[in-house]
Amino acid sequence: MYLVKIVRLEILKKVKKARVFSIIIDTTTDVANLEQFSLVLRFVNDDNQPEECLIAVKVASDTSGKGLFDLFCEICNLYELDWENNLCAQSYVGAAYMQGQYSEVRSYIQDKNPQAIYIWRFSHILNLVIVDTCDKSTSMRNFFGELQSVISFMRARKRTAIFKKQKIKVYPDQRVCRIKNFSTTRWTSHDRAISIIYDRTSHEAENILNEAKTFASEKGLTKNCLSDVRVRRRKIIGDKAPTEHLIVNSLDKFRTEVYFVILDQITNSILMRFDGARNILKKFSILSYDRLMATSNGEPIPNDLFETLVQWIPNLQLEELKNEYLIFASSFKNLQSNLNLTSLSNSEN
Repeated sequence: MYLVKIVRLEILKKVKKARVFSIIIDTTTDVANLEQFSLVLRFVNDDNQPEECLIAVKVASDTSGKGLFDLFCEICNLYELDWENNLCAQSYVGAAYMQGQYSEVRSYIQDKNPQAIYIWRFSHILNLVIVDTCDKSTSMRNFFGELQSVISFMRARKRTAIFKKQKIKVYPDQRVCRIKNFSTTRWTSHDRAISIIYDRTSHEAENILNEAKTFASEKGLTKNCLSDVRVRRRKIIGDKAPTEHLIVNSLDKFRTEVYFVILDQITNSILMRFDGARNILKKFSILSYDRLMATSNGEPIPNDLFETLVQWIPNLQLEELKNEYLIFASSFKNLQSNLNLTSLSNSEN
């Protein structure tokens, strides 16, 4: 505990030196079924680099919005963090059922500090988009379910030892990689698990395929495609419902039942989950490539472009800000031109 206090004290020194900071709040249930409230501070250190540090983990006996806000205030008072004046942004992650409580915490904070803007955790939202997509398709659910069964089977101690021994034998010059388990919160773990299995089996699969083709050629066997699937459709005509049989190619079946379903789900999920982030994205549009290039080419600056900044930063001189933005946009265009010329010169050499 003494070491914890020393580390925390050093973190607080950095935060107070930076003055302005943002917070990330998360809640999760531990093995004792207690709701743990964690507070992370994000600030710019002496090297002008963003830094994130965990400052506190407390049991949240009251998980309502007001209860979480009171716990946040208690932690800030304990460590003398002036969030009412120095907090510039807030963000939240965690289980879906906590989103309502998080909205209340955000409102309580902004009531006393309107400058504490809410920032969406885009990586977390994108992770949920992947979850939505994988849950939509029956084929994908079955695939990951079967893959998880294989991973669980291979992760037994004796099988892991055999698997490791065989990898060293077959791939003596490569680093030994263990089979990765799935994580329910980070879907990148699925990619790592698939990659390890694919990298270690794809070569053998190609060899087996080539051997099968050679065998078929030597034996004079004909090449057959995937079997067609017979789909039954019903057309209602009057009081009768005759049945119509259609033959659907397996590849077309995959396109209609998996590929297009996934594309539709990705589109719908992105629109739905990122809908609440439109305002914050609009606020940062002043730094987008298209906006900077348009301004540098003489397009008028929209009247509401700096509206949020004027509300957020007191005593901001709007006309001076517009002039600075014009200069920055012009410099950005020159920088872009120089970079293009440098790239062109390097490609010619």
